[in-house]
Formats: sequence, C-alpha cells, structure tokens
Amino acid sequence: MGININNKNLKILVLGAGSIGMRHINNLIILKSDVYCWRVRNELFGELTKSHQLKELKYFPKSLKKFSGVVIATNPDTHLNFSKICVEQNIPFFLEKPLTNNYENTKKLYDIWSTNKNYVEVGLSLRMHRSILKIKKIIEEMKYGKPIIFNMWVGQNLFDWRENYKINKTYSFSEKKGGGIPNDLIHEVDIVTFLFGKVFSLSSVLKRIGNITLDGNDIGCINFDMCSGVVGHLQMDLVSPVMRRGCSIVFEDSILDFDYVTGIINIKSKKNNKNIINKINKSRNVMFFDHMKHFINNINKKPPIALCSMIEANYSSYVCEVIKMSHIKEKKIILKNIDEKIS
Repeated sequence: MGININNKNLKILVLGAGSIGMRHINNLIILKSDVYCWRVRNELFGELTKSHQLKELKYFPKSLKKFSGVVIATNPDTHLNFSKICVEQNIPFFLEKPLTNNYENTKKLYDIWSTNKNYVEVGLSLRMHRSILKIKKIIEEMKYGKPIIFNMWVGQNLFDWRENYKINKTYSFSEKKGGGIPNDLIHEVDIVTFLFGKVFSLSSVLKRIGNITLDGNDIGCINFDMCSGVVGHLQMDLVSPVMRRGCSIVFEDSILDFDYVTGIINIKSKKNNKNIINKINKSRNVMFFDHMKHFINNINKKPPIALCSMIEANYSSYVCEVIKMSHIKEKKIILKNIDEKIS
C-alpha cells in the first residue's frame, strides 16, 4: 500500500508532543499530511515550528470539524476527555495505548464510543511488526501443526526507554496515570490475544521490586489458558539492564523462536536440522509508520477497516484488568465471555 497522494489534503491534529507524539508527527509529515499540533504544556508553544513543517495551536480548538482526523498522544489519564470530544463531533481518531489510565475509565470510554462507533484506530502497533505478522500467518496456515504452548517475554529498564524522562511528568512512572505493569506493556498482552485468541483463564504474580515506578508494579509473570487450548506464559518487567523481547512457540511439528531485538525468526524441527531463518532488518519505526499510514488512508473509506479496533483494544484492556485482579486475589480467574462490551 503506497502513500496516498490525497494525504496532503488531510488536516491531522496531533494532541501531545512527547516522544510518541513526535514519532507520529514525523511520520505524518513523511506521509504528506497537513499536520497541526496542540500540547498541554502551553509554555512550549512555538518550539516545534522551528524544526518541523507543521502548525502549532496555542489553545485547544472548540471545534474539530476542520480536521480530517485526530491523533491522541497525551497521557492516558487525559484520553477519556479527548476521545469523548472526538466521538461527539464524529471525528476519526488514532488513540495511543493504553486506552485510559484505569479500568473504570476504559469502560466509560467504550460506552461513549458505542453511542457513535466512529472510526478509531488504537495504537497497539506491535500488531504491525512484520515478524509478528509472519508468525500470525504461520499459525493460521498450520504449516507446522497446531500451536501447543508459548512463552513470551519483554523487559527493559524504564529509564532506558526514552531520552529526557521526567518522572513527575511521564505517565510510565505512575500507575495512577496509566503506567506500571501490566498497563504500560499492554502491547504484549494484546499480542497474546492477537496470535492465540480469547483467554479462558489466567493467573498472575506482580511485584514492585525497586524504585523504577512511583506507585506501580515493575515485574509481572502471567500464566494463560487460552480458549483455543493453547497454554502459555508471559514475563514482563521494567527493570532489565538490557532490552529483551521475544517469544517461543511449540507447534506439533516444530519450535519457533522469535527475537524482537534482531527481528529473527528461527524454526526448528526433527525433519530439518538446519534452522529456517526469516530475518527482517527493519527499523522499529516501520510498524508505527505502517499503522499511521493505514489510519490516514482509511479516514475517508466507507467503511474504514481498523487494524486494531476499539473492540479489540477493549478486550486487551479487560485482560490487563484481570491480570491485576488475579494478583490481588492470589488465584486463577476465569474470564467473562465478553464480545464487545465490558461488564
């Protein structure tokens, strides 16, 4: 899918200019969109126009009707209010993960969206990683038989995630604002459901072992029993001194190992002692770029097709909430059979 030449006529308003907001801004500029930006920190007004081809808004606009779409990249504790405005004005919007800062606000957001169901793309962009898409295709084609068990992991010291972190201003350090385990690493929870479907039951252990976060957990271990019959384990942390991210899947006939850091997929079997290697040397930004390109190319489509819909993100948020509940109650929890609505 190439760049749509009509993208230059799309006026896209980006809310927030932190690290992820700037990533979206840079990608939108490459995609030839007419980019506008507003951010909460009004004292920084005018800084972006010195280095980027965009228009800055000093005040939040009362009406969004002049914009083709909105990208919400502010802290999760503001997502509910900004999303409500977009829904009420029927504006397509790209909503960064996590949906909100807590489960109660997520339920409110979903109920608000359900009244209109305008086009929303949720920024769970790990779905767009080309190696993840390759793995999903392998599972669907059953080339190596059915998947039986999986092990997934992600970890990196939070201070190494991005440059110029400010603990009191960055949501990742505060569970109340939407950070901590599992919310801030919802990408991996979403990939579990993306690859293996609905969760039947799970159990979890969460801990805060250091001073990485202000009030949240920084490590977590979750065991999954999927409705498909697959079982698995997810390990996540905010403390690893070196970034680690990947998964291992045991199929009936082979074992698949994926290293996110290198982008390499290894597939081993008894029939073939030589590893089958699928290496995709792509910048980490590719998945974000592909996701944003899809969003702007779908804004005017009837109907638009979301790569990560509000319904799917809603379910992943529900799983995250059950992970926290399991830890608090110290027991395995069977998930509710929900389709669209969290009850």
